[in-house]
Amino acid sequence: MHSPAPPGPALRHLAVVAGAVVLGVLLLPSATRPPGPAAPAGASVTTDTSAVAPPPTTAPATSTTSGPAPALIHVLVANGTTAPHGAATIANVLVGKGFGTLQPIDATTHVSASAVYAVGGDLAAAQAVAAALALPATSVVATGRPPVSSWSGATVVVIVGPDLVNRYVTSAAGSTSAGGAAGTSH
Repeated sequence: MHSPAPPGPALRHLAVVAGAVVLGVLLLPSATRPPGPAAPAGASVTTDTSAVAPPPTTAPATSTTSGPAPALIHVLVANGTTAPHGAATIANVLVGKGFGTLQPIDATTHVSASAVYAVGGDLAAAQAVAAALALPATSVVATGRPPVSSWSGATVVVIVGPDLVNRYVTSAAGSTSAGGAAGTSH
């Protein structure tokens, strides 16, 4: 007796193609169906939204930076100028924009320009603070030690320079009480 010959390469290719077609037919309905309800908290789900149109925008975006929410950023503001209450005024500006701030302090040195230090290692947080204060991206310092005695508890340290004093402190001098301890220039 003679055993049948094994299938040739053409027959194997045909079987692979037929299997791919069957798999495609089975998966096609799930790829064209709109997304279902949200998964429960903690579930890991990947959804392909390339075929779904984005929802209409109802309000303009309030920020062009991505990163943590302002309330999650702990900012230490230090006065690097001789202007009275410079750090307290800038801290109030940041609180008004939703940031969490620590007690304002004086920097250990005077500076010629404001700087925003990413002391917690979160560069996006430092960039968000700089943007909120309308400081240029070049004011963000990714590494290095800020000129303050301590930054414990801070994600970001802002050193107030003459640019912020001219923009915020001078204009607020007669309109608000910036606070701060007596005898200090916070």
